Amino acid sequence: MKHLLIFLVLITTACQAETDNAVDADAAATSDAAFVVSMEGTTHVADVINQVNSTVKEEEGELRFYLTQDETPMSLNLNIKQFAIPTEFPAVFTLPADNNDKIRIDLNFFNKGRSEKRMRWRVLFDEGTIEFQALSASELKMTFKGSGHPLMDKERFPIEGSINVSF
Repeated sequence: MKHLLIFLVLITTACQAETDNAVDADAAATSDAAFVVSMEGTTHVADVINQVNSTVKEEEGELRFYLTQDETPMSLNLNIKQFAIPTEFPAVFTLPADNNDKIRIDLNFFNKGRSEKRMRWRVLFDEGTIEFQALSASELKMTFKGSGHPLMDKERFPIEGSINVSF
Protein backbone atom coordinates (compact mmCIF):
# COMPACT_ATOMS: atom_id res chain seq x y z
CA MET A 1 0.00 0.00 0.00
CA LYS A 2 2.85 2.36 0.87
CA HIS A 3 4.46 1.71 -2.54
CA LEU A 4 1.16 2.42 -4.30
CA LEU A 5 0.83 5.75 -2.48
CA ILE A 6 4.40 6.74 -3.40
CA PHE A 7 3.75 5.73 -7.01
CA LEU A 8 0.59 7.86 -7.17
CA VAL A 9 2.38 10.87 -5.67
CA LEU A 10 5.20 10.53 -8.23
CA ILE A 11 2.76 10.27 -11.14
CA THR A 12 0.77 13.27 -9.93
CA THR A 13 3.95 15.32 -9.51
CA ALA A 14 5.25 14.32 -12.95
CA CYS A 15 1.94 15.17 -14.61
CA GLN A 16 1.82 18.54 -12.86
CA ALA A 17 5.40 19.34 -13.92
CA GLU A 18 4.56 18.46 -17.53
CA THR A 19 1.51 20.71 -17.42
CA ASP A 20 3.53 23.58 -15.91
CA ASN A 21 6.13 23.32 -18.69
CA ALA A 22 3.55 23.19 -21.48
CA VAL A 23 3.19 26.40 -23.47
CA ASP A 24 0.05 27.40 -25.34
CA ALA A 25 1.13 27.58 -29.00
CA ASP A 26 -1.18 30.51 -29.87
CA ALA A 27 0.00 32.55 -26.88
CA ALA A 28 3.65 31.77 -27.62
CA ALA A 29 3.22 32.70 -31.30
CA THR A 30 2.15 36.21 -30.31
CA SER A 31 4.97 36.63 -27.80
CA ASP A 32 8.31 38.32 -28.39
CA ALA A 33 10.13 34.97 -28.40
CA ALA A 34 12.80 34.56 -31.07
CA PHE A 35 11.11 31.39 -32.24
CA VAL A 36 8.27 29.14 -31.22
CA VAL A 37 7.73 25.72 -32.82
CA SER A 38 4.92 23.33 -31.90
CA MET A 39 5.02 19.76 -33.18
CA GLU A 40 4.37 16.27 -31.89
CA GLY A 41 2.68 17.55 -28.74
CA THR A 42 5.59 19.74 -27.65
CA THR A 43 6.09 23.49 -27.95
CA HIS A 44 9.72 24.65 -28.15
CA VAL A 45 10.30 28.28 -27.21
CA ALA A 46 13.56 30.17 -27.67
CA ASP A 47 13.31 33.57 -26.01
CA VAL A 48 16.51 34.70 -27.72
CA ILE A 49 18.73 33.03 -30.29
CA ASN A 50 22.39 32.24 -29.85
CA GLN A 51 23.82 35.13 -31.92
CA VAL A 52 27.22 33.41 -32.17
CA ASN A 53 25.95 30.11 -33.61
CA SER A 54 22.92 31.41 -35.53
CA THR A 55 23.63 32.67 -39.04
CA VAL A 56 22.17 34.48 -42.02
CA LYS A 57 23.94 33.86 -45.32
CA GLU A 58 23.36 35.00 -48.86
CA GLU A 59 24.73 32.26 -51.09
CA GLU A 60 23.85 30.43 -54.27
CA GLY A 61 21.01 32.89 -54.94
CA GLU A 62 19.33 32.17 -51.61
CA LEU A 63 18.89 33.84 -48.27
CA ARG A 64 19.64 31.14 -45.66
CA PHE A 65 18.77 31.37 -41.98
CA TYR A 66 20.01 29.00 -39.30
CA LEU A 67 18.62 29.76 -35.83
CA THR A 68 19.61 27.99 -32.65
CA GLN A 69 19.41 28.49 -28.91
CA ASP A 70 21.37 26.64 -26.24
CA GLU A 71 18.48 25.77 -23.91
CA THR A 72 16.25 24.03 -26.49
CA PRO A 73 16.97 20.91 -28.56
CA MET A 74 15.31 22.60 -31.56
CA SER A 75 17.12 24.51 -34.29
CA LEU A 76 15.48 26.00 -37.35
CA ASN A 77 16.51 26.44 -41.00
CA LEU A 78 14.82 28.65 -43.58
CA ASN A 79 16.08 28.97 -47.15
CA ILE A 80 14.34 31.16 -49.73
CA LYS A 81 15.45 32.15 -53.22
CA GLN A 82 16.44 35.82 -53.19
CA PHE A 83 14.29 36.83 -56.16
CA ALA A 84 11.25 35.33 -54.37
CA ILE A 85 11.65 37.67 -51.40
CA PRO A 86 8.54 39.88 -51.31
CA THR A 87 8.80 43.64 -51.63
CA GLU A 88 5.59 44.24 -49.68
CA PHE A 89 4.50 42.73 -46.39
CA PRO A 90 2.67 40.80 -45.13
CA ALA A 91 3.26 38.17 -47.82
CA VAL A 92 1.72 34.71 -47.70
CA PHE A 93 3.05 31.58 -49.39
CA THR A 94 1.19 28.27 -49.55
CA LEU A 95 3.23 25.09 -49.75
CA PRO A 96 3.58 23.00 -51.79
CA ALA A 97 1.64 25.03 -54.42
CA ASP A 98 3.96 28.06 -54.33
CA ASN A 99 7.17 26.03 -54.42
CA ASN A 100 8.50 25.88 -57.98
CA ASP A 101 11.71 26.68 -59.86
CA LYS A 102 11.27 30.44 -59.33
CA ILE A 103 10.03 30.42 -55.75
CA ARG A 104 11.59 27.91 -53.43
CA ILE A 105 10.98 28.06 -49.73
CA ASP A 106 12.55 25.40 -47.55
CA LEU A 107 11.59 25.44 -43.86
CA ASN A 108 12.91 22.62 -41.71
CA PHE A 109 13.80 21.88 -38.13
CA PHE A 110 16.46 19.82 -36.40
CA ASN A 111 14.99 18.36 -33.22
CA LYS A 112 17.57 16.58 -31.06
CA GLY A 113 14.78 15.77 -28.62
CA ARG A 114 13.09 13.27 -30.96
CA SER A 115 13.43 9.66 -29.86
CA GLU A 116 14.37 8.49 -33.33
CA LYS A 117 17.51 7.81 -35.33
CA ARG A 118 19.57 10.95 -35.93
CA MET A 119 18.52 11.13 -39.60
CA ARG A 120 14.90 11.49 -38.46
CA TRP A 121 15.73 14.41 -36.17
CA ARG A 122 15.39 16.57 -39.31
CA VAL A 123 11.71 17.52 -39.79
CA LEU A 124 10.51 19.10 -43.05
CA PHE A 125 7.65 21.61 -43.16
CA ASP A 126 6.25 21.04 -46.65
CA GLU A 127 2.51 21.65 -46.50
CA GLY A 128 0.71 24.73 -45.17
CA THR A 129 1.06 28.50 -45.08
CA ILE A 130 3.98 30.75 -44.28
CA GLU A 131 3.26 34.44 -43.70
CA PHE A 132 6.19 36.83 -43.72
CA GLN A 133 5.86 40.14 -41.90
CA ALA A 134 9.55 40.99 -42.53
CA LEU A 135 12.28 39.19 -44.48
CA SER A 136 15.81 40.48 -45.01
CA ALA A 137 19.38 39.65 -44.06
CA SER A 138 18.90 41.71 -40.89
CA GLU A 139 15.35 40.69 -39.86
CA LEU A 140 13.04 37.70 -40.07
CA LYS A 141 9.49 37.86 -38.79
CA MET A 142 7.05 35.16 -39.85
CA THR A 143 4.37 32.68 -38.80
CA PHE A 144 3.73 29.22 -40.19
CA LYS A 145 1.02 26.60 -39.83
CA GLY A 146 0.64 23.30 -41.60
CA SER A 147 2.22 19.88 -41.46
CA GLY A 148 5.44 18.09 -42.09
CA HIS A 149 7.34 14.88 -41.60
CA PRO A 150 10.74 13.56 -40.54
CA LEU A 151 13.37 13.13 -43.24
CA MET A 152 13.01 9.77 -45.02
CA ASP A 153 9.65 9.11 -43.32
CA LYS A 154 6.04 9.53 -44.39
CA GLU A 155 4.66 10.04 -40.86
CA ARG A 156 2.92 13.45 -41.02
CA PHE A 157 2.00 15.66 -38.08
CA PRO A 158 0.90 19.27 -37.51
CA ILE A 159 3.56 21.97 -37.19
CA GLU A 160 3.03 25.62 -36.34
CA GLY A 161 4.95 28.51 -34.90
CA SER A 162 6.56 31.87 -35.35
CA ILE A 163 9.94 33.52 -35.78
CA ASN A 164 10.86 37.02 -34.65
CA VAL A 165 14.60 37.77 -34.91
CA SER A 166 16.90 40.62 -35.83
CA PHE A 167 20.62 40.41 -36.62
